[in-house]
Amino acid sequence: MPPNSAAAPFDVLQVKKSLNRLGYYIPPKDIGITDIPDAGLFTAIKNFQKSLGLNVTGTVNPDDATLTAINAELKKPQTGYYIWNTVGDDRVRGEHEALEGTIRSWDNAPDPGEDFNCRCWAERVNIEEIPIINKEANRRESILNNTPAIFKIDIDSSINSDAPWYENTFLAKTALSIHSKQIENSAEKYNFDANLIKSIMWAENARGAYLGVGYIADGIRKSDSIMPMNINPTLWSKLVTQNKNDLYEPKMNIEASTILLKRIKDRIINSTPEKIAAIWEFGGAEKTNNYAAYIGRIYKEKPWLKNKKNQ
Repeated sequence: MPPNSAAAPFDVLQVKKSLNRLGYYIPPKDIGITDIPDAGLFTAIKNFQKSLGLNVTGTVNPDDATLTAINAELKKPQTGYYIWNTVGDDRVRGEHEALEGTIRSWDNAPDPGEDFNCRCWAERVNIEEIPIINKEANRRESILNNTPAIFKIDIDSSINSDAPWYENTFLAKTALSIHSKQIENSAEKYNFDANLIKSIMWAENARGAYLGVGYIADGIRKSDSIMPMNINPTLWSKLVTQNKNDLYEPKMNIEASTILLKRIKDRIINSTPEKIAAIWEFGGAEKTNNYAAYIGRIYKEKPWLKNKKNQ
């Protein structure tokens, strides 16, 4: 695969994916991993060859020392962490879009580029250089200032996902029917999982609105947290505005919530809906709880879709 050669597209793709996994090749962000032999690929090949003491040619050929070395390195267990990156266009798989910006370990499948025609890639990070933050106030500061951090949180598998006695699915269905389009728009704008936003909205209306009392407080503008996402304006309005009363407008409310959820997700290693939900509910959470398990169940069941099918 010398420069300016007519290299087979499949071979180019495989070498790029391999060198990306090994930490040598980073593609252009708006293009991702493709089968085009770009300049970055040849630079990555040279850097790989230098690091392993090989003849620095910038080329890879079948059964040569460079290809043999690449395969040998790939057989070694991959350790450490990386950030999942997508191209961010409408061709990105939904499940990969949900991984955008998250910190992941190499033992958590799938890997970027592993799925057929996947253009995603890994950006290796030194986890020891990223501070671990568990106190609620410090996490809030990291989210607001968008500074690097890791929020440690574990899954408590003993917790059930049962709804509270006061669950009101009518309020939840109504909220989703009114705001689904705005959720989709906000999710697209911030490259976030729309179904997770919908799950949070469902939960906040079904169990967080306290049989509609939350909307009554909103009506007289006396809310500590504002529907439809039940977000605290004092804590989080600065994500989108300098006027916390702007969160009474649903578009701003949902947008601020989307940013908040994404920034929580980006700071959790191997994030899940349950982990994100636990910190959404309580910024200092270090284990998931009933609310988080409930969100996980709602995320899987997607009751707002069932409601549409029955209409």
